[in-house]
Amino acid sequence: MYSKIGNFKLLPIAIGINFKLLFCVLLSSCAIRQQPSGGEKDIVSPKIERSIPENYSVNFTAKQIRIDFDEYIDLKELNKQLVISPLMNSDPEVSVKSKSLIIKLPDSLRENTTYTMNFGNAIVDTHEANAFDDFQYVFSTGPVLDSLQVNGEIKFAENLKTEKGIVAMLYNNISDTVVYNTLPDYFAKTDSAGNFLIKNLRPGTYKLFALKDANANYKFDSKAEAIAFSNETITVPDSTIHHLKLFIEPDTLPHVLKAQFVAPGKAIIVFTAPVKDFQVKPLTPGDNNLKDFLFEKSGTTDTIYVYRTDSLIDSLNAVIFDGEVIVDTIHVNLNSMITSRGKGDFISPSLNVKTNLSGDVLEMPAHLIISFSTPLKSFDISGVALTKDSSTTIPLILNRLTH
Repeated sequence: MYSKIGNFKLLPIAIGINFKLLFCVLLSSCAIRQQPSGGEKDIVSPKIERSIPENYSVNFTAKQIRIDFDEYIDLKELNKQLVISPLMNSDPEVSVKSKSLIIKLPDSLRENTTYTMNFGNAIVDTHEANAFDDFQYVFSTGPVLDSLQVNGEIKFAENLKTEKGIVAMLYNNISDTVVYNTLPDYFAKTDSAGNFLIKNLRPGTYKLFALKDANANYKFDSKAEAIAFSNETITVPDSTIHHLKLFIEPDTLPHVLKAQFVAPGKAIIVFTAPVKDFQVKPLTPGDNNLKDFLFEKSGTTDTIYVYRTDSLIDSLNAVIFDGEVIVDTIHVNLNSMITSRGKGDFISPSLNVKTNLSGDVLEMPAHLIISFSTPLKSFDISGVALTKDSSTTIPLILNRLTH
């Protein structure tokens, strides 16, 4: 039996049931939603369209750098990736505005200096984080771009292993102690193979150090930091490949336990162990003239007394050595200050004298010993008289005792 609905014919009931099931399945399959493929994955790094001022500019005076890219960008781990050589007195402000990188520079740039800003892999596109690898922006505040370089490799002395991120540092100041308190004039970081390349250098003579910088301050200020250095100065232009071996000073060496004020013009340095060959150098050349100090060892050689010979000197800043091995750095105040009601008053130094007399009596045949609180620069024996009675003078022989 057939029936008509519009222009369609319906089959008998049993067949119609199968048709209805098939029709429902077809409708269900049409209702399933699928994510569109979206095309191929973006693997292209962002590209620079323009830089203001242009990269590699000379006579640079701009306060801001703007670098425009062809797509939206982000910054990834900028604090780890960005390396600026030489270091600036304060960090630039780096930000992103849609497709542009904005760099606001500090006011205190050096004159006639070539700066290299290496962003590593910090600049990435917004969608897929494709990195713009090893981008460098270079400019000079003078009329020329310095183009010389120093390269080498850094390994750990104990196992010859390499590590990414070890800092190779160059200093104009060629003092052995410059690494303690002075920022490097130029630096670069090693790759995973231990290689470094310090670029955009001007001609000159430099001291080369390497440092595993634990606190990222570009100074050797912790015994836990591994250090290496070149025994000879480096004169640029330089074609030598420099091989440096990092080491950590063993804990068996003496360390400064304390270095502190004792009395006006006097300080004490106490070590954790005896110092066999005590040596001292100014922390910064010209900071202190060591001829203005006297250093007196204790009998056990684990304590050093420091005396100034010039009353105008108020402190000692120095590096302590045991022979050629660096022990520690010290910063010692040599003026005592008493604070009262917010005002400081310096105590004037005084010279205290004591003898080995017992109740003003010296038992013979003992010698009379006169001790002073500080070492004497000079002693005028003509001002001393030893008398037997009010009129009889006994000849006096004076000998200086050393400890």
